[in-house]
Amino acid sequence: MLLDYPDPGYAERYREIFKCAVYFDSGVTEVHYPASYLDFEIPTYDPEVHEVLEAVTATLSQKLSPDIDIVTSIRLAIREKAGTFPSIEVIAQQLNMSSRTLSRQLRTSGTNFQRLLDDARRDVAEDQLLHSQMSIQQIAESCGFRDAQNFSQAFKRWKGMSPSEFRKSCGTTAP
Repeated sequence: MLLDYPDPGYAERYREIFKCAVYFDSGVTEVHYPASYLDFEIPTYDPEVHEVLEAVTATLSQKLSPDIDIVTSIRLAIREKAGTFPSIEVIAQQLNMSSRTLSRQLRTSGTNFQRLLDDARRDVAEDQLLHSQMSIQQIAESCGFRDAQNFSQAFKRWKGMSPSEFRKSCGTTAP
């Protein structure tokens, strides 16, 4: 198993769980296994689930195609690492262009970086408000806000209600 991130300090636990050699900082994430494993029958195989997964795979492949537009590329880059929201400079560098060129292309597409960033933050915030027990402060931090007050103001601008009101309106409770 090759992992693209540094050894977390408990690499031996990985080896125990996966029962194989595990290499960190490899530059890629890969799982290697004998080709003969492909001949094994899967006892829980479900043709309906297989069909759904093929459709999901086709959709993802289309999104990851090199022919995707600039807006989709940026949305994917913004959401690449959970819990982090890269700057326009970082994304421009990933796309091999200047931030000014990226801004110009976004303007041509009828949007801007801040709008795409806000959309991503809003989606994360909504998901966490609905599906976690995280506090408003924790959600604010995970969405890249320095404090809950700034997050609450932004959320109210996005949804027309505070994060707490949103959580209550959806029947979710949290600390």
